Amino acid sequence: MFERPRQCALCGGEEFWPTRFRDLFGTGANLQECVACGFRQYDRVLITAAEFNDSDGAHQMFDDSFRCGALNNRDPAKTEFYRAAHRSYYQGMLARLRAVAGEPFAALYEVGVGLGEFLGLAAADGLRVRGCEMNRRGVELAHEHFGVAVDFGAFQGVEAAGPFDAVVALDVIEHTETPREDLERAARILRPGGALLLKTFYDEWHEGRELAIVSAEGWQLPHGYFDPVCHINHFTEPVLRRLIEQSGFDVAEWDRDEVNGLVTVYARRRP
Repeated sequence: MFERPRQCALCGGEEFWPTRFRDLFGTGANLQECVACGFRQYDRVLITAAEFNDSDGAHQMFDDSFRCGALNNRDPAKTEFYRAAHRSYYQGMLARLRAVAGEPFAALYEVGVGLGEFLGLAAADGLRVRGCEMNRRGVELAHEHFGVAVDFGAFQGVEAAGPFDAVVALDVIEHTETPREDLERAARILRPGGALLLKTFYDEWHEGRELAIVSAEGWQLPHGYFDPVCHINHFTEPVLRRLIEQSGFDVAEWDRDEVNGLVTVYARRRP
């Protein structure tokens, strides 16, 4: 564990308000809010993103997720149901992304490909695809099962030769240690008018709920949304919108999932 620099990862501010989320799960990590811009980050890092994602536990989590079809599934009989649901969900996302980006729509880059499901679907749809993933097992699964090329590492550390027509980041920005830099780089590798698809959590939904989440199957996610190891960045909707716009994008669609506390954003890179 080490102290995080007393500087906001978004605006560089050095003054913070405390939040009610202190000494989370006995780790000593306190969630703090930047006085200048409202971004929330932890005052210390328990383990770096690279160390966590390349750990045996993280590799096993990816294996379990692929085998069971979803992270929160523990019933083998439901595996194909979850896989089919993911395919349908991603197909809808890809169609909307295509509509936002317009033509040409031939090349797509995904930041944090996870198991490779979305990138594999895009490749099957005829797109030229590339992506990166910090979990080594995810890189292997994406290649073995979907035949897609994925670089091992964080977005800031891998080659991403553009221009691309779309950049996708699903459940990534809450994990990365460089949220602003990642969105700014996404804008740089996109053609003018190219589209960004971003999905993440929003604090307004989560902050009033219990820290532990129990799924319908009775499986417990012990650290919940406020896990100071995985979810190191926390955004309210206004903060997230400002970040996207300040990174060179115009928001085209903003969808709020009020069942799970998620937002899905489609945006266009400015000319």
